[in-house]
Amino acid sequence: MSNIKLKLGLVAVAAFVLACSAFAAPSWINHPTTNTYTWTSWGSEALATEGVCDPDVLIGTGWAEAAFTCYGAGLVADPMLAIGSRYVYLDLGHDGVIHVDFSTHTFGNEVFVQVVFHEDMCAAPVVSLNAGEMLIESTTPLEDTSLCPELPSSWVAYESVWSISGNDIASFAGVDIIGDSDWGSMVESVSISTRAIPEPATVAAMLSGIVGLALGLRRRKVS
Repeated sequence: MSNIKLKLGLVAVAAFVLACSAFAAPSWINHPTTNTYTWTSWGSEALATEGVCDPDVLIGTGWAEAAFTCYGAGLVADPMLAIGSRYVYLDLGHDGVIHVDFSTHTFGNEVFVQVVFHEDMCAAPVVSLNAGEMLIESTTPLEDTSLCPELPSSWVAYESVWSISGNDIASFAGVDIIGDSDWGSMVESVSISTRAIPEPATVAAMLSGIVGLALGLRRRKVS
């Protein structure tokens, strides 16, 4: 009986660890003050190895643009060259770069980054924020594109959450998505959501309100 209880306990602990490690997008993504920028067409239906383009989808009042320089085939926009169900993507090649710049705020930013890339002989791109601290990251398979079990391939979503403090916001220079140095990378889409870190006065007011509410409830219980 004790062995069974031990095994059940280990299973429960393992399930708890997996649940805690599962990635969840931050709740503020759906907040009205959040800006979200998404690139999927890369600004053209013609083949190109470099360009600058506005987001295909913009939610909010912010501003953003993406500039890409590819050392591979560049922009592929041809159903005949589809990989699975997707036929518009950037072949960055080795060390190709997508550089995304966007509006920032004086007291800092929280940033959510999603990059959809293809993984087979190509590898995951590197996502870099020069002045940001990464809080969490995860990868999730989206579409299996394998032609045979011996050669697995798939479209994958990389997601990460970053924080840029007010002290570092002046030196922040955007998000870089860099092709793998050895195998190159292919990127289908990029989506970035940002929100301002609350001003100190706002945080103080919120804390003051919480404290006041707690004191009020305590007085009611005493009386």
